[in-house]
Amino acid sequence: ADVAGLASHKHAAKGFRKELEEQADQLEELEVQIDDTKRNIAKTEKELIKYKQKMESMEELQATLEEKKSEEETLEQLIQNQERNLVENMTKSHTSRQLQDMLIDFDDQVEERQEKERELERSRTKIQEKIESYASDSVKLLGDRGRLEARQEHHQRL
Repeated sequence: ADVAGLASHKHAAKGFRKELEEQADQLEELEVQIDDTKRNIAKTEKELIKYKQKMESMEELQATLEEKKSEEETLEQLIQNQERNLVENMTKSHTSRQLQDMLIDFDDQVEERQEKERELERSRTKIQEKIESYASDSVKLLGDRGRLEARQEHHQRL
């Protein structure tokens, strides 16, 4: 009976050792997964910081764009005023020399306005490209964040 009991205990101990080894292996796998998740979270946090910086930059670009639009509107008003002045018969109140000087000034202003418009358009294009890039980055980062949060939640349930 003692031999049968001893054999039974040996068999049970062998089963416990096997189960303990399996649990240790599973624990090791979970620790690796937790380490991977921690690294991914750290990476995502860095990406979020970059995303926030890009958002701030985008807001600054939008403010610059608004400023440029305001400048453009001011120039447009100036041109409209000058056009109104041209409609009036200015020969009554100005000499020929004064009118020629005004025409030269007007031509200079028109050239300046055209150059500013080209500059504004280039600036607007660059800003729009950056905004589109930031929007693309934002979508990618939000997707990564969601995926990592889901993995983290999964690991926490284990």
